[in-house]
Amino acid sequence: MLKANKTMALEDTLGTGIATLLAKNLRLMDIELPEEPYRLDSDSTALPKLRATFGEGKISVTPKRDGTVRIKVPAGMIILTP
Repeated sequence: MLKANKTMALEDTLGTGIATLLAKNLRLMDIELPEEPYRLDSDSTALPKLRATFGEGKISVTPKRDGTVRIKVPAGMIILTP
């Protein structure tokens, strides 16, 4: 479960849809965010594409109380807004 202001590895967020949203925003996937029971499958598909893009460095995710999600990648930071 995601908690506000708690940083975790991208791999620990599988099933939440964050990996899918990130891949969609980076145009690595052309998919709508599926319903909750199917998010694990879409996140599992997105993760290798994100790793191919950003490399094997640490990717951390920090959800914020205002609904934004900060994703720290080896080359900088990506902020997803609601």
